[in-house]
Amino acid sequence: MSKFVFLVFNVFFFCSNLLIIIFIYTPIHQSVDLGIQSDGHNFLQAKSEARDVFDSS
Repeated sequence: MSKFVFLVFNVFFFCSNLLIIIFIYTPIHQSVDLGIQSDGHNFLQAKSEARDVFDSS
């Protein structure tokens, strides 16, 4: 009986972790996509430009 409870708990724990990971990473990907698409400005390019400014100073 205790083995069965342990198995159910492991499956539940794994599924909840999977859901948390999906919820955390999905908005990040959506916002990066929006940043690239919005008025032709490349979000990743802006990040690299900011890094160049910090490196030169």
